Amino acid sequence: MLHSNKKAKGTLNRLLTGCFTTGIVTVICTLLGGFVVTPLILEGLFKSWDYLGSPPETAEKIVSAHVWYIEVQTESGSIYSMNLNDPARNWTRVDSVTPYDPNLEEFHARLARPFPQKTKDQIAFSHKPESTFNVRYAIADDGGVYRWADLGDIKAVTYGVLVGFFGGLCLGGIFGIFLALR
Repeated sequence: MLHSNKKAKGTLNRLLTGCFTTGIVTVICTLLGGFVVTPLILEGLFKSWDYLGSPPETAEKIVSAHVWYIEVQTESGSIYSMNLNDPARNWTRVDSVTPYDPNLEEFHARLARPFPQKTKDQIAFSHKPESTFNVRYAIADDGGVYRWADLGDIKAVTYGVLVGFFGGLCLGGIFGIFLALR
Protein backbone atom coordinates (compact mmCIF):
# COMPACT_ATOMS: atom_id res chain seq x y z
CA MET A 1 0.00 0.00 0.00
CA LEU A 2 2.85 2.39 0.91
CA HIS A 3 4.57 1.60 -2.36
CA SER A 4 1.32 2.35 -4.24
CA ASN A 5 1.01 5.80 -2.57
CA LYS A 6 4.59 6.71 -3.55
CA LYS A 7 3.91 5.64 -7.10
CA ALA A 8 0.65 7.65 -7.21
CA LYS A 9 2.39 10.68 -5.70
CA GLY A 10 5.19 10.42 -8.25
CA THR A 11 2.69 10.11 -11.08
CA LEU A 12 0.75 13.12 -9.77
CA ASN A 13 3.95 15.19 -9.55
CA ARG A 14 4.93 14.19 -13.09
CA LEU A 15 1.41 14.96 -14.25
CA LEU A 16 1.35 18.44 -12.70
CA THR A 17 4.90 19.24 -13.83
CA GLY A 18 4.20 17.97 -17.35
CA CYS A 19 0.95 19.95 -17.64
CA PHE A 20 2.53 23.13 -16.32
CA THR A 21 5.71 22.88 -18.39
CA THR A 22 4.09 21.92 -21.67
CA GLY A 23 1.27 24.41 -21.04
CA ILE A 24 3.76 27.28 -20.66
CA VAL A 25 5.86 26.15 -23.63
CA THR A 26 2.78 25.77 -25.84
CA VAL A 27 1.40 29.19 -24.81
CA ILE A 28 4.75 30.81 -25.60
CA CYS A 29 4.89 29.07 -28.99
CA THR A 30 1.31 30.02 -29.92
CA LEU A 31 1.83 33.64 -28.85
CA LEU A 32 5.05 33.83 -30.88
CA GLY A 33 3.16 32.35 -33.82
CA GLY A 34 0.49 35.00 -33.29
CA PHE A 35 3.12 37.74 -33.44
CA VAL A 36 4.29 36.34 -36.77
CA VAL A 37 0.78 35.96 -38.24
CA THR A 38 -0.72 39.22 -36.87
CA PRO A 39 1.18 41.56 -39.23
CA LEU A 40 0.09 39.38 -42.15
CA ILE A 41 -3.54 39.72 -41.03
CA LEU A 42 -3.19 43.47 -40.52
CA GLU A 43 -1.61 43.87 -43.97
CA GLY A 44 -4.53 42.01 -45.51
CA LEU A 45 -2.51 39.20 -47.05
CA PHE A 46 -5.39 36.76 -46.61
CA LYS A 47 -8.02 39.04 -48.16
CA SER A 48 -9.13 38.44 -51.73
CA TRP A 49 -10.41 40.73 -54.47
CA ASP A 50 -14.21 40.88 -54.82
CA TYR A 51 -15.74 41.23 -58.27
CA LEU A 52 -18.28 44.09 -58.30
CA GLY A 53 -19.43 43.51 -61.84
CA SER A 54 -19.27 45.85 -64.81
CA PRO A 55 -21.33 48.96 -65.47
CA PRO A 56 -23.56 48.87 -68.57
CA GLU A 57 -20.77 50.57 -70.54
CA THR A 58 -17.09 49.63 -70.35
CA ALA A 59 -15.43 51.26 -67.33
CA GLU A 60 -12.23 53.19 -68.07
CA LYS A 61 -11.34 55.28 -65.03
CA ILE A 62 -12.11 55.52 -61.30
CA VAL A 63 -13.33 59.06 -60.68
CA SER A 64 -14.38 58.79 -57.02
CA ALA A 65 -14.28 56.13 -54.35
CA HIS A 66 -14.90 55.61 -50.68
CA VAL A 67 -15.05 52.61 -48.37
CA TRP A 68 -18.68 51.89 -49.34
CA TYR A 69 -19.03 53.26 -52.87
CA ILE A 70 -17.20 53.67 -56.15
CA GLU A 71 -17.80 55.86 -59.20
CA VAL A 72 -16.30 55.06 -62.58
CA GLN A 73 -16.20 56.86 -65.90
CA THR A 74 -16.92 54.87 -69.04
CA GLU A 75 -15.56 55.15 -72.59
CA SER A 76 -18.44 57.47 -73.53
CA GLY A 77 -17.81 59.77 -70.54
CA SER A 78 -20.83 58.58 -68.53
CA ILE A 79 -20.41 58.21 -64.77
CA TYR A 80 -21.70 55.09 -62.99
CA SER A 81 -21.86 54.59 -59.25
CA MET A 82 -22.24 51.54 -57.03
CA ASN A 83 -23.25 51.74 -53.38
CA LEU A 84 -21.80 48.71 -51.61
CA ASN A 85 -24.21 49.11 -48.68
CA ASP A 86 -27.08 48.40 -51.06
CA PRO A 87 -27.73 44.63 -51.07
CA ALA A 88 -28.62 44.74 -54.78
CA ARG A 89 -25.24 46.29 -55.67
CA ASN A 90 -26.44 47.70 -58.98
CA TRP A 91 -24.56 50.16 -61.16
CA THR A 92 -26.46 53.44 -61.39
CA ARG A 93 -25.81 56.25 -63.83
CA VAL A 94 -25.18 59.58 -62.03
CA ASP A 95 -24.91 63.15 -63.28
CA SER A 96 -22.02 64.36 -61.15
CA VAL A 97 -19.00 62.99 -59.33
CA THR A 98 -19.06 62.75 -55.54
CA PRO A 99 -16.07 64.63 -54.08
CA TYR A 100 -13.41 62.61 -52.31
CA ASP A 101 -13.60 62.37 -48.53
CA PRO A 102 -10.87 64.51 -46.87
CA ASN A 103 -10.24 61.69 -44.36
CA LEU A 104 -8.83 59.43 -47.07
CA GLU A 105 -5.09 58.88 -47.14
CA GLU A 106 -2.98 57.07 -49.70
CA PHE A 107 -2.54 53.45 -48.74
CA HIS A 108 0.66 51.45 -49.28
CA ALA A 109 0.38 47.88 -48.10
CA ARG A 110 3.64 46.00 -48.25
CA LEU A 111 1.99 42.60 -48.23
CA ALA A 112 -1.51 43.27 -49.57
CA ARG A 113 -2.53 40.90 -52.31
CA PRO A 114 -1.81 42.55 -55.69
CA PHE A 115 -4.49 42.65 -58.34
CA PRO A 116 -4.01 39.48 -60.43
CA GLN A 117 -4.67 41.04 -63.85
CA LYS A 118 -3.54 43.97 -65.93
CA THR A 119 -5.58 47.05 -65.01
CA LYS A 120 -6.88 50.20 -66.68
CA ASP A 121 -7.00 52.07 -63.37
CA GLN A 122 -6.42 51.40 -59.71
CA ILE A 123 -6.78 53.33 -56.45
CA ALA A 124 -5.78 52.50 -52.88
CA PHE A 125 -6.59 54.46 -49.74
CA SER A 126 -7.05 54.29 -45.98
CA HIS A 127 -9.95 55.87 -44.18
CA LYS A 128 -8.95 57.45 -40.89
CA PRO A 129 -9.36 58.90 -38.10
CA GLU A 130 -12.19 56.98 -36.43
CA SER A 131 -10.94 53.64 -37.69
CA THR A 132 -8.59 52.22 -40.24
CA PHE A 133 -10.12 50.79 -43.38
CA ASN A 134 -7.73 49.91 -46.17
CA VAL A 135 -9.51 49.75 -49.50
CA ARG A 136 -8.36 49.20 -53.08
CA TYR A 137 -10.39 49.35 -56.26
CA ALA A 138 -9.29 48.24 -59.71
CA ILE A 139 -10.71 48.22 -63.21
CA ALA A 140 -9.52 45.21 -65.16
CA ASP A 141 -8.74 45.43 -68.88
CA ASP A 142 -12.15 43.91 -69.67
CA GLY A 143 -13.90 46.74 -67.77
CA GLY A 144 -14.79 44.65 -64.71
CA VAL A 145 -14.53 46.47 -61.38
CA TYR A 146 -12.96 44.83 -58.34
CA ARG A 147 -12.58 45.75 -54.67
CA TRP A 148 -10.10 44.62 -52.04
CA ALA A 149 -10.89 45.72 -48.51
CA ASP A 150 -9.33 45.18 -45.13
CA LEU A 151 -11.88 46.65 -42.78
CA GLY A 152 -9.84 46.72 -39.60
CA ASP A 153 -9.34 43.15 -38.44
CA ILE A 154 -8.11 44.22 -35.02
CA LYS A 155 -10.93 42.16 -33.45
CA ALA A 156 -9.66 39.11 -35.32
CA VAL A 157 -6.16 39.76 -33.99
CA THR A 158 -7.44 40.19 -30.42
CA TYR A 159 -9.48 37.01 -30.64
CA GLY A 160 -6.51 35.26 -32.22
CA VAL A 161 -4.27 36.17 -29.30
CA LEU A 162 -6.90 35.07 -26.74
CA VAL A 163 -7.60 31.84 -28.58
CA GLY A 164 -3.87 31.29 -28.99
CA PHE A 165 -3.26 31.80 -25.28
CA PHE A 166 -6.11 29.67 -23.95
CA GLY A 167 -5.86 27.16 -26.79
CA GLY A 168 -2.14 26.82 -26.11
CA LEU A 169 -2.79 26.40 -22.41
CA CYS A 170 -5.39 23.66 -23.01
CA LEU A 171 -3.32 21.93 -25.67
CA GLY A 172 -0.26 22.08 -23.46
CA GLY A 173 -2.22 20.67 -20.52
CA ILE A 174 -3.53 17.78 -22.58
CA PHE A 175 -0.06 17.11 -24.00
CA GLY A 176 1.37 17.26 -20.47
CA ILE A 177 -1.15 14.70 -19.20
CA PHE A 178 -0.29 12.44 -22.13
CA LEU A 179 3.44 12.68 -21.35
CA ALA A 180 2.97 12.14 -17.63
CA LEU A 181 0.80 9.06 -18.02
CA ARG A 182 2.94 7.22 -20.51
